[in-house]
Amino acid sequence: MIMRRLFVPIVALVAALAATLALAPAGTAAAPTVKPATASGSFNDVPPASEFYGDVAWLVSNGITKGYSDGGFHPAAPVSRQSMAAFLYRAKNPGTTAPACTAEAFKDVPADSQFCADINWLVTNKVTNGYSDGGFHPAAPVSRQSMAAFLYRLDHDGANAPGCSSAPFKDVPAGSQFCGAIAWLSDQDITGGYSDGGFHPGDAVSRQSMAAFLHRWAAPSPAVSVSRYVRTSDQQLMQTAGADDAATDAADNVNPRLHLLDIGAQTNSKAQLEAVGAAGVVLTGGTDIRLTYADLVTLLSAYIQGYAGAASGADVTIAIGTNSDGDFSSYTANHKGQDWWTEVVAPLRSVAPAGVTVVGANDVEPGFAATEAQAQNWKSAFLANSGAELILNGSADGCPTTFGKTTGTCNNGWTPAQLKALYSGSQVSALPQIYLQAQADQWANIAMASGSTTPNFVGTLTESAACGEKGCSWTPQRGWIALWDALTAAGVTPKLVYASDLAISS
Repeated sequence: MIMRRLFVPIVALVAALAATLALAPAGTAAAPTVKPATASGSFNDVPPASEFYGDVAWLVSNGITKGYSDGGFHPAAPVSRQSMAAFLYRAKNPGTTAPACTAEAFKDVPADSQFCADINWLVTNKVTNGYSDGGFHPAAPVSRQSMAAFLYRLDHDGANAPGCSSAPFKDVPAGSQFCGAIAWLSDQDITGGYSDGGFHPGDAVSRQSMAAFLHRWAAPSPAVSVSRYVRTSDQQLMQTAGADDAATDAADNVNPRLHLLDIGAQTNSKAQLEAVGAAGVVLTGGTDIRLTYADLVTLLSAYIQGYAGAASGADVTIAIGTNSDGDFSSYTANHKGQDWWTEVVAPLRSVAPAGVTVVGANDVEPGFAATEAQAQNWKSAFLANSGAELILNGSADGCPTTFGKTTGTCNNGWTPAQLKALYSGSQVSALPQIYLQAQADQWANIAMASGSTTPNFVGTLTESAACGEKGCSWTPQRGWIALWDALTAAGVTPKLVYASDLAISS
């Protein structure tokens, strides 16, 4: 079993900035190009509410399995070694058939065996050598530790995993033969182990778990662009950071590119007026740095110009984001929404170089200070301006996490239907925060809630770069896959073109 539904709190962010984001670590073989999961009609034993529905649908989409003649997938059944061979070949070589055997692959795998070609391919590519008795043991179940070794070698051109310096799970000591491969699975977010802190290395791999392992390994998410918490008021730092980030992103060939600059709350409170003499923002992160809107525009102009200078001709969208927290008693929502356009986004759009599109953004969450009505008023006031575009990038705090539950309430009395309406609209794109499975299920429920329109889901936002510690956030690939699967299971055709990960500003 793979523990996908991790109902854990999101821990506080730390100020370590990851220098780069990559889809795979240097030195590893690239995973094949595969199709995302699409609704398959499902098997009679894998309903859409199953946590593995999307993973099994992905297997079908890529021709890796057709299931059984009884119409089932047999998700809990163990994977045999011969079936593992077929799964691995088809995952690595989508749409092809392994070369036919002309001789037995092992003494217990004759040339006319249904799986001889797949098993022989494993040997040729150094994924397995079989057993010391000269056999492959094709009908034996695959253990979780053997699966880790198979998948590591598949990804690394037949090389064995290096040894471990520390234990990745409580039941996988550093001296274990399989420790390196299992640690790699964990580092790549292919597995999170069990809630008891173990990996259960000797247990057999179930067919549904194998579907999830292969799906996450193939990682069919788009290239990852960097988003950023803005926590500095130094223009020179921002300009340097903009140029450095652009150079890194250009080298990684991220396309299309979406960079969210997450600013902080708008305010015109008495304290703000005493500090800087005008309405503006409090930068995110508890730094207590307060800027007027004019100061913010100067700061972000330096960033945009630095970015454009390093990535000349790049087609990039930069979203300038506030949030729905802060004081709404003296600074009304419609004025906040209007000001975000007039005082911040529009001035930045006017100075943006060719190839750079500036749009607005708002982190709207039921757990923040704004009521649902205030959030809707903010959105309406912002979008009332000609040419205004808006990305909403919040989370669905407190909303139902049981797949298919489209009613009930979220934090502060919000409902899934209200969030659906808020995140919908012709000028609005949804970039939900997906750090764990519960959040993906929440957004699937929101998509299925009552209402004639559906949010335009354009991607996912994670925080693995900003967290600086394991467990704070899924990787961008894992979050993207989870949302795609959840929306597919909900009957929504996703248009997820972005995977963006938040980092801390220099």
